[in-house]
Amino acid sequence: MTSTAASCCSGRSGHKSSGFWLTCIIVVAALFPSYLVDHLHLNMDQMSFILSSMGFGGAIGALLLPALSDRVGRKPVMLLSAVLAFGAFWIFGGAGANVTVLFLCMMVAMGSLYALLTLTVGPITAESVPARLMATGSGMVIGIGEIFGGGFAPAIAGTIAKHYGIEHAAAVPLYALGLGIVVILLLKETAPIRLRGKTAAEPVAAGGAHVG
Repeated sequence: MTSTAASCCSGRSGHKSSGFWLTCIIVVAALFPSYLVDHLHLNMDQMSFILSSMGFGGAIGALLLPALSDRVGRKPVMLLSAVLAFGAFWIFGGAGANVTVLFLCMMVAMGSLYALLTLTVGPITAESVPARLMATGSGMVIGIGEIFGGGFAPAIAGTIAKHYGIEHAAAVPLYALGLGIVVILLLKETAPIRLRGKTAAEPVAAGGAHVG
């Protein structure tokens, strides 16, 4: 059991990022209805319409962006997704009560976040551990992410909202994404197509050096 845990914990840096993505998703689900109604003074229909973008965006992002990562690599797509989510939340925070802008920003943010979560829990974990530990690795990634993103983060955001105002708690996803981007920059590429290209290039480079 100890060797199994050690093998899973020795995975890529990207495994640690699931907590950041879950922080964003769960804080949005828990606090943003209050932010939209109490802070921006939108009515219930407007709030419901804006938050419906979570489902639409999540479905689109989880389908398209992981598929793109099969072609161009996990790391570039994760970095793109995190930057898109950060930008969307940034614009969301300054959009005021503009329902259309809020809807579009939330859709982009959720699409990017669900893509990040899908990539982290799925292919990156599976490609970073031995085949016999794939299920264990994914379980550990989800479990650790839920402890921090699903347990501590909403409590911290709620405390911020209580003492400093809901508008400050709404900025929590920006901080989580900022930390997540740092982790992505430390990520080692795991996509088979990128690894095959790197492996194929090494003999060519070695042959050229030998001839020289």
